[in-house]
Amino acid sequence: MTPDAVDETQLSSVAQALLKSVSELVSDPDQRVYVVMDGSQFDDLPKLFKAANVFHRPLYRYAGGDYAIIVGGPWLIDPYQAALPATTDQRMVDEGADDISDEELEAHSAALSAQMVASLEAGDPTGGGMLPVDAGHAPALVIERLRHVVKLTDGKPAAVFWSGASSLSSEHLYKHLRGLNRISVPKVWKDNQPTHEGPRVRNEEEFTAAGEDAPLEDLTNGGQEMVIFRHADANVMMQTIPALDEVQLARLFGPATQLIFAPDLVWGGGVKRARHAANIKPPLGALQFDPAAMQVMSAARLEVSRQRVMAYLREADPENNKLSDADLRKKTLFYELDGKEMGLRSEGAHARWAFLMSSTDGQIGQEQDIRKAVKTSADPDQTLAEIMDGMVRIGQSEIQGKRISGSS
Repeated sequence: MTPDAVDETQLSSVAQALLKSVSELVSDPDQRVYVVMDGSQFDDLPKLFKAANVFHRPLYRYAGGDYAIIVGGPWLIDPYQAALPATTDQRMVDEGADDISDEELEAHSAALSAQMVASLEAGDPTGGGMLPVDAGHAPALVIERLRHVVKLTDGKPAAVFWSGASSLSSEHLYKHLRGLNRISVPKVWKDNQPTHEGPRVRNEEEFTAAGEDAPLEDLTNGGQEMVIFRHADANVMMQTIPALDEVQLARLFGPATQLIFAPDLVWGGGVKRARHAANIKPPLGALQFDPAAMQVMSAARLEVSRQRVMAYLREADPENNKLSDADLRKKTLFYELDGKEMGLRSEGAHARWAFLMSSTDGQIGQEQDIRKAVKTSADPDQTLAEIMDGMVRIGQSEIQGKRISGSS
């Protein structure tokens, strides 16, 4: 199957710049480029890559759990190799082959060998896509496959490009990335991590699929906790890399020397490139975030959260468009402190409170019944959401009543 060619002029300016950066690396015979993509940002990433005819492999392994966890996890993309032929057992790749019998493995290998030999005899140097392309001899084919990757991720922070020396193999990188799926963070920080960005608290089925069969070293007694690390998300990498020291970066990069990604605008936008010297030996064991790294990451997430709340206030309450960024920031910080005093935690809850405070010119902050209900509830965020929903329903009823009265 040959997918349609990608028209670069239809890509965003950021996507075009990203493609240019990775294409330059591919054109260098001394470099290799692979991609890690976040399946949670797509409906069915494996299906998309089968259509694009690009080799793809999950970084989560099937372990008797829900296959949707595998699809929604990180995927390693090898642009030097085509997708496996449709006649092969795709479970061998998509599900990690954890429960494939020896007989199925033998039959699968025999079928692959026969197809590869037939393709080679027909003049296909890739053996029907089963042999990797030598980038030094066919960079155009590798770049074309990367065009499909960039097209799929245009407008999404869903890909991180890993580059290293020509000796960097897909299998070597796969093993390294499997070791990044789970990281160690200070236990005190675990309960404060959002589920959509940064390290993620444990979901046992996902946690099992992300790691090895044998349990990792138990770091709980040392004040550490193992969590999922969403390293395929460009936004996560944008907040992670600046927070790590040289030793931690060595463990993060492993065999790679460059990472290229395009985070959302709120995280800086554009194309970001991180480099790491190969002269620092990575430490053994899981990547470990210390309190200093978590502090830097938390501060970055808090600032981005404030920017999103400010943008929401300008959109939801047009009166705020009369304010400068500095003045709106002062208001936002005041609303944030007031919300924290009531026990609000999530960005959504702080945004709701900021809107209510802004739209009432602070009057709702004087309503002691509301403050008490939120502050004393078991879940202040949820209680505020219910109060706001109730206010919306009352407002809609009043508007409807006025319409009926005016038409009678």
